Amino acid sequence: MSDLHKKLKALRREQKIDLAAIEKRTKINLEYLKAIESGKFEVLPSTYIRLFLKAYCVEIGADPVDALRQINILLGDEELSDFSMTEEETPVEEI
Repeated sequence: MSDLHKKLKALRREQKIDLAAIEKRTKINLEYLKAIESGKFEVLPSTYIRLFLKAYCVEIGADPVDALRQINILLGDEELSDFSMTEEETPVEEI
C-alpha cells in the first residue's frame, strides 16, 4: 500500500498548515481532507478524488503531478498515470 497520505500529512504539519485553513480556502469538506490524510480515498466522491487531491497538494506545497500519478496507480488507473502535461499545455480540440 502506498504511503502517499502519510507523506502529505507530514508535509502539511511541517508547513504548520491547519486543515481548517485548507477547508476554508478550497471549500473541500473537512471530513474529505481527513480522509485524504488517512489514506481512505474510498470516502471521497469518486468524481472528485483527483480534483480534491490536487487542490490539497497545491495548498500544502506538494507536487500535485506526482500525487496524481501515485493515486492513479493506487486506484488501478495506470493508463492515467502519465501526467507529463500541465492543464495549460493540454491541447484543446477545435470545435
